Amino acid sequence: MVASAPGKLVLIGEYAVLEGAPSLVAAVDRYARVVASRGHSLAHARENDARGNFNAGGDVNATANDDARLPTMPIHTVRIRAPEVGVDATIDRGGSISADLQKRLALVLPKLAELPDVTGLVIDTSGFYLGADKMGLGSSAAVTVALAKLASPRANADDLFETARADHKNFQNGMGSGIDLAASVNGGVVLYRLDGDRAYRKPVRWPQGLSMIAVWSGAPADTREFLKNVAQFAASEPSTYTQLMQKCTHIATDACAVFERGDVAAFLETIDAYAAALANLGRAARIPIITPEHEHAAAIARSVGARYKSAGAGGGDLGTALCRTEDETAVLEALSAANCTVVPLGLAEFGARLDQI
Repeated sequence: MVASAPGKLVLIGEYAVLEGAPSLVAAVDRYARVVASRGHSLAHARENDARGNFNAGGDVNATANDDARLPTMPIHTVRIRAPEVGVDATIDRGGSISADLQKRLALVLPKLAELPDVTGLVIDTSGFYLGADKMGLGSSAAVTVALAKLASPRANADDLFETARADHKNFQNGMGSGIDLAASVNGGVVLYRLDGDRAYRKPVRWPQGLSMIAVWSGAPADTREFLKNVAQFAASEPSTYTQLMQKCTHIATDACAVFERGDVAAFLETIDAYAAALANLGRAARIPIITPEHEHAAAIARSVGARYKSAGAGGGDLGTALCRTEDETAVLEALSAANCTVVPLGLAEFGARLDQI
């Protein structure tokens, strides 16, 4: 069986989503794939060696002299290949595993109890990379959703989301909004909002006449570190933080409304406003949400009628240039001429799925 789930790009609502603001996220056509084998061998997997990946062959026994234990299962061993984290290991379900493998396989190990007849897993996230760099498309969320789909193939979208959300919260020590999981579960574009512990997901249509261009900043970012820094800022300067979040929430609310109406011109203006709000948040929190590379791409995009903002927590990773479809060619040419790295991404129409092999 192969379970797959798409990655994401946040269109608007970063940070403010954690405070209950409505936000928009697009599922993109880069997929996490989890191949499960119920035989005694796995199909050969070939990945790019530059990312620390592997070819088939040579088990690494991970059962020696460590104190962490897995629950006893009907099938005693499972071979796990996770190129993204440099793992090719045979796990003894009734034995012990090293602290290093526990860390590298933190997403996978808790799901083994729900996959008692699986003898092998290959986890492929190669599409989330540009060369050796991970692009910040939500690979951990996509893997979480794919594993949940594999473990519960008949679960509906709501149950799948809640299961993946609980799994991912454990993985991230409670951090994050779950917006990336919504994209991986639903596909398409999702209007996402938190209300306390509850999460609301509403599929919305992509407006006719709006185009999106993804731009690589040149360096990956540590989302969890940025979230931690903003949380520290919120605790130390609550009044300033509240004012900034109110501004972000107001813009995001307007953005969601005009996006649903299909008003491209108005939506582009909200992108401009939210980019400025993120820059203000970064300055106040003393973190580079908008890097010089993002500023450069934004200036080029604006010169040909597009609007640009960092996508996600910022500090690197990807940005999005949004424009009228009639301007898309000019925007692409201008970005390329300015040596900006455009990443070909399309909208993933469908979310998590399960296929037989």
